[in-house]
Amino acid sequence: VDIVPQSGRLYVMAGGDGTWINALRMSAPLLVDSWEIRTHLSDREAKEWAKYAQEYRAAHGRAGVFVVHFTDGTVGKMVDPRTGQSSYSDWNYSVFRKSTYLLTHGAMFVYTADDAFNPSVDPDFPGMMFALPGPGMFAAAMRKVMYPAAASSDPDAAPHSGATGSGELNADGEFIACAGKGGNRGGQYMMQHALSMLRQQGHSGRLDEVMMVGDRFDTDIRGGQSVAIQRCLVESGCHSREMQRFFPNDRATFFADSVEQLVPRDFLRKFYSAELESGARNEAAEDFLQRESAPPNKPSTANATGRVVAARRETSISLVDNVVHAMNEATQHTSD
Repeated sequence: VDIVPQSGRLYVMAGGDGTWINALRMSAPLLVDSWEIRTHLSDREAKEWAKYAQEYRAAHGRAGVFVVHFTDGTVGKMVDPRTGQSSYSDWNYSVFRKSTYLLTHGAMFVYTADDAFNPSVDPDFPGMMFALPGPGMFAAAMRKVMYPAAASSDPDAAPHSGATGSGELNADGEFIACAGKGGNRGGQYMMQHALSMLRQQGHSGRLDEVMMVGDRFDTDIRGGQSVAIQRCLVESGCHSREMQRFFPNDRATFFADSVEQLVPRDFLRKFYSAELESGARNEAAEDFLQRESAPPNKPSTANATGRVVAARRETSISLVDNVVHAMNEATQHTSD
């Protein structure tokens, strides 16, 4: 709502059940109701919108048409708010063709995150991680077609070389906005907002007492770095500490094998026990409880839990101790 003007036009690809449109209306009802929001365009409509996008930018020096991705990778079938026609239920050539019409004529690209893929596991293939296409993969295709018209949009540009993957402002106006962690607008819309919510809940808001935990250098760690808080990379998802050299400007403060190492053991014991009692299949729960029940000084057949390590020698591990202490207190308050 800070970017789209009165009577703006939005071509939206979205996942989920369509709650995004209700969230927008709640934030600025009069402004949002002035927009033309479409989830399906005919080929002719897309070309008419491209003409309008070009004319609007020439007249106002900013975008009047927007290609918007409210998705974590998948696309959910929706009904077009204007025509009632079923929108796309998956990515296809038509989606990319019509988006290309708009983006190459001055439309702005707005999207949620730069995660190239999301990790998944299959119990039939233990020890393997299968990458599912994430929002960053589709965003890269959109950014690619915008270059060099939006000169800072090249997805192949080296990070921090003056042209970033998620785009920046340039002399011609705004072309790209990534509102998620690590994005060029993520510090404002996600990270600062999260810090504000912590302060509203009574936290001091001191940056050295807040930590971003995630499994990607180029989104999670970059997002934490954008607001100068501590950053812990967990190696149970996309990236590992050995990959740090590929992201020299996105520096983790700590590394951990998994989020399990950051959670109080009493809380995990109760949570995992309840999970298994419900009949759910959870290998992590079985592994944890097996290790917990192993006799002292007798090695468990499950993998031993690693410890949280600091990324640099001069970095103190006390922050993680404080986080665990705070979570223990929260667990106690919940029990009370």
